[in-house]
Amino acid sequence: ELAALAADLRRAGISLVVDFIFNHTSNEHEWAQKAVAGEVGYEDFYLIFPDREMPDAYEQTTREIFPDDHPGSFVQLDDGRWIWATFYHFQWDLNYANPAVFEAMAGEMLFLANQGVEILRMDAVAFIWKRLGTTCESLPEAHLLLQAFNAVLRMAAPGLLFKSEAIVHPDEVVSYISPDECQISYNPLQMALTWEALATRDGRLLQQALERRHALPEGTAWVNYVRSHDDIGWTFADEDAA
Repeated sequence: ELAALAADLRRAGISLVVDFIFNHTSNEHEWAQKAVAGEVGYEDFYLIFPDREMPDAYEQTTREIFPDDHPGSFVQLDDGRWIWATFYHFQWDLNYANPAVFEAMAGEMLFLANQGVEILRMDAVAFIWKRLGTTCESLPEAHLLLQAFNAVLRMAAPGLLFKSEAIVHPDEVVSYISPDECQISYNPLQMALTWEALATRDGRLLQQALERRHALPEGTAWVNYVRSHDDIGWTFADEDAA
């Protein structure tokens, strides 16, 4: 059905964009169930800890994204262990330090490419690598992973593009946009400041952003939009406002 939809859209001159959740899976996903059961080959697909020692250490420097859903970055399993869940309690972060996770996710990308998907919206790109003692956001390895996924696709599906979804500081948003990482990107700064200008009747912040923060590398482009469910903050830079 997806391939047929892609073909119909192509005939109409429309690209098929699919939201690609590669930072985490549902707790009901087959990989998740096998990991919790300790099945060989899946036990390290997620970050699971026997007690609070390591979660407490990580949470010294990570921030809570949805504290109303659960405090911190971890949720407790039924057997008492703790698993990394940056966002919601049912969204379990994948462990990209395990090469098998990269291999499995690259396979999912290629499957969608073979169905005719032309753009993958890369969800939560800033959160895909963890390192103790850091915020676990926008680490260098996150960029290396995007480059590696691109390298795979350039060989097997060169027409498929990545669209970045990064609701973070504007400097970090831009860092994911390049021909080797995400060729197109949501423009959360312009979205936020368009609404800010309407609310305040003052267009100076928006004008400043258009003049100073709109440029992108050759071969890339912004995707401007009105609002998204992922926009949980205003996402403009305090230093720009100052």
